[in-house]
Parts: sequence; structure tokens; C-alpha cells
Amino acid sequence: MENFISSIILNIKSHILGVVEAIVLLLIGWWSINKISKISLVFFHKAGVDTGITSFLNSSLKFCLKVILLAAVMSCVGFDVTSILTAIGASFIAVGISLKDSLSNFISGMVLIVTKPIHVGDFIEFEKYSGTVVKIEMLFTTLQTEEEDKTVIIPNAKLISNSIVRKSRYNLSRLEFKLLLNKDVQEKEIDRFLRKEFLANNYVCQLPAPEIKIEKDEDNKIFHIVVWCQDRHLIKTKENIEKVLDRISIKCKSLDEDIT
Repeated sequence: MENFISSIILNIKSHILGVVEAIVLLLIGWWSINKISKISLVFFHKAGVDTGITSFLNSSLKFCLKVILLAAVMSCVGFDVTSILTAIGASFIAVGISLKDSLSNFISGMVLIVTKPIHVGDFIEFEKYSGTVVKIEMLFTTLQTEEEDKTVIIPNAKLISNSIVRKSRYNLSRLEFKLLLNKDVQEKEIDRFLRKEFLANNYVCQLPAPEIKIEKDEDNKIFHIVVWCQDRHLIKTKENIEKVLDRISIKCKSLDEDIT
């Protein structure tokens, strides 16, 4: 009897431990996927990849990583992931038929990326909707309407099979700044700080990516900064960037103070 009770207690402890591990793995994994997504965006920008392709590849990467994460979490809880994957593989045809709309959207997304009838930044009219294209992802394309609190998410298959009115190639504004600093400042630290600020700023477009170029003269380093934003966010973006540059100037008055 004591052995039976002990085995039950051990089983309960192992299940609780598995659940805790699964929760920790899910939280850390989800956070890591978001970080990887941001890093991949920067990588694609530096590689000069087209903005639409960048958006599509980034959403595909996030989807694949999340599937792997969920499989790992299920494994921690005690599910036999191998048997689940085998069952999914055996019923692939049935799943494909049931998900025909999603597959159609996925293929349509690839067509949008390759043929490029619309681009990120275009202002389009589609059926009864109009707005700026902000994302072209695996299954959906997102429009930002003229009302700031409203976005329209359109299945890619609908965009392919219906007429679209494109009013402009890009409905974005380009902002250029110059930051003059002492030649002794650590330019890599400043560059890293600026890119972190741009990623965290909701008004700064990541597609096209912000640009930072550095020139040097005898006494100073000149940071040439170019960012993009939607026309309606022009003033707010300019004010936010100017505040960031002011913070850097103040901190760099003391050469021993790090930008963190």
C-alpha cells in the first residue's frame, strides 16, 4: 500500500514538474521567437531583401518557430509528439482539403511576393476598403486605414482574385537627421542604441529600414540618420527622433558615460 501511494505521489510530482517546465519553456520560447523575428528583420534589411519578401519570410519564420515550440511544450507535458506527427502525416490529404482556404491564402501570398502587384507602403482601394499596405504575410495582407484605430486584414486569396486600385507606390515620408558628436565617442554603442530605439518606436517604419551612416572629420563624428514613417505620423515621428537625439547629446557630454 505504501509503495502504491509513493508511486502516485511520484507521478503527481513528475506531472507537476512537466507542467512547470512546459510553462517556462513556452514563456521563454515565445519571448525568444519575438527577439529572433526582430533580428531577422534587421538581417533582411542589411542584406537588401525586398520589403514585401522580408515581411513574408519573417511571418513564415515566426510561424515555423511557433509550431516547433508548441511541439516541444506538448512533449514536456507528456504528449507523444512522434505519434501526433505520424497521425497528422497519415491524414495529410484530409487536413489539406479542410485547410484549402489557408493553403490558397499561402500560395496567393507567395504570388503577391513574386509578382509584386502591390508593395508595402502602397495606398490601395480594395472592395469597400482603402488604406496603406503595412504588412504582406503568409496568409493575410494588412491595411492601415485613414482612421488610426482601424486596420483591415484581407486574405491573400481575395487580393489575387479581385481588382485592386493602387493610388501610389509609396505613401511614406522620409526623415533625415544629423547628429554631431565628439570624435572620442564609441560609434558602435551609439549605433546600437539608435537601432534599439527605432525598433521600439511604433511610428518608425521597419520597411524600409532605418539607415545610419557615420562620417568623421578631425574633431567630430557625424551620424547621418534616415528613417521612414507614414505621412500622417510625420510630426510625431520627427518629435520622437529629436528627443532621442537630445538624450544622446546630453549623455555624450561625459565621455565616460555609456549609452545603455
